[in-house]
Amino acid sequence: MADGYARATGGIGVAMATSARATNMVTGIATAMLDSSPVVCITGQVSSKVLGSDAFQEVDITGITMPITKYNVVVSRAEDIARTLREAFIIAQSGRPGPCSWTSPRTRNRLPPNSIGTRALRSCRSAHPHNHKQDEFDRAVELLNTAKRPVILAGRGIMLSGPCASFEEFVRTSNIPVAMTLLGIGCFPASDPMNLGMMGMHGEAWVNTAIQEATCSSPWACASTIALPAICALMRANARKIHIEVDRAEITKTYRWTLRWWATPARL
Repeated sequence: MADGYARATGGIGVAMATSARATNMVTGIATAMLDSSPVVCITGQVSSKVLGSDAFQEVDITGITMPITKYNVVVSRAEDIARTLREAFIIAQSGRPGPCSWTSPRTRNRLPPNSIGTRALRSCRSAHPHNHKQDEFDRAVELLNTAKRPVILAGRGIMLSGPCASFEEFVRTSNIPVAMTLLGIGCFPASDPMNLGMMGMHGEAWVNTAIQEATCSSPWACASTIALPAICALMRANARKIHIEVDRAEITKTYRWTLRWWATPARL
């Protein structure tokens, strides 16, 4: 439900459980991580005095969820509660969104006065919001202008970063057809003649054919999709490819691109 709330509203979903019940969250957390959904999971642990003694409902939920979260913390001091909660909410929605796990042992300590504070949450901005240069941008424009069969492959990153209206204007101005990943559906009007439909195993055959026959393809934010290996398998070996990505770790992860950029989402 927290994941669904985050997807539907663009806000941060919150789920709460005990450490043992949090094992039921693992599949949902992994889904949020793969699909870039900002979710904060708050779990209560057994008392710090009995940690490590196999106490009732004691489960190492931190260790279990470490590989599938952006931020994972166990708070052992009452005075750290406010700061670490802020960090969890900030990190969940910064850059490429994703889930965060926050756990605290049961305690009877009182929070210090004014420890919660009233500061507004602010997203983290990258010190280097992009890595492309003007000459690379000009080359990308040239590649698109000279391509005989250009295709845009749109992923969920377009919706996450918020430029759907700009993207729609670009498509209509450039007159380049749009294929979409499963998570990219909705970033461009389904009824528009330039919308080819969804690619991949569960998509339309003509979309996969269009990608196979493209001479210049432009995947947008493919890290937010689940089909990057399939995309790479479909593309022609000699096709020129432009990759725009929010997560720098995804650049050249499974494929070498003619041009590739990573950029912080515009809404941040």
